[in-house]
Amino acid sequence: GDVVFGNIGSSHCMKLSIVGEAVNLAKMLEHSTRIYNCPVIVEKSVNEAISNRTISRFVDFVRTKGGKDGTSVYEIYGHEPEDIVMIKRKYEPDMAEAYDFYRRADFKKAIEAYVKLMKAVGRHKYNPLHCADPLIEFYLKRCRKYKSNLDRGIFDLEKWDAVYRITMG
Repeated sequence: GDVVFGNIGSSHCMKLSIVGEAVNLAKMLEHSTRIYNCPVIVEKSVNEAISNRTISRFVDFVRTKGGKDGTSVYEIYGHEPEDIVMIKRKYEPDMAEAYDFYRRADFKKAIEAYVKLMKAVGRHKYNPLHCADPLIEFYLKRCRKYKSNLDRGIFDLEKWDAVYRITMG
């Protein structure tokens, strides 16, 4: 995408910077790796461009704060240990089903699906307090939060579009 690169500021205080939608997207993708606990996240067009050279899976549909359009984001995981690759491939259809419940705001069914997935996938080999697939744990936590908010009447289903708004500090 287009960016503007140069000195920004006044004659008293100049700063070399780069700005633009592509820069915001890149910052959001980098920040997303920490949110989803996935080491490599790319947006849809990059995923399509490299799909014949790596293994990836859908993560979420996101929008940056102030952004007008959302984008699908994907985890690149072909570089991970073989057992993790096999787990993520094996349970991809189940992840898609669970996400579909989430997308339709059926948080009760989504929670049930993610709990079932968590049990099937098992614990992380090096960190047994967590699931072997961090994305399952992430969505389970998010769905529980949204269901709780819905139950307490502070979740507006009229405004639900299943687009996650990424805010960066």
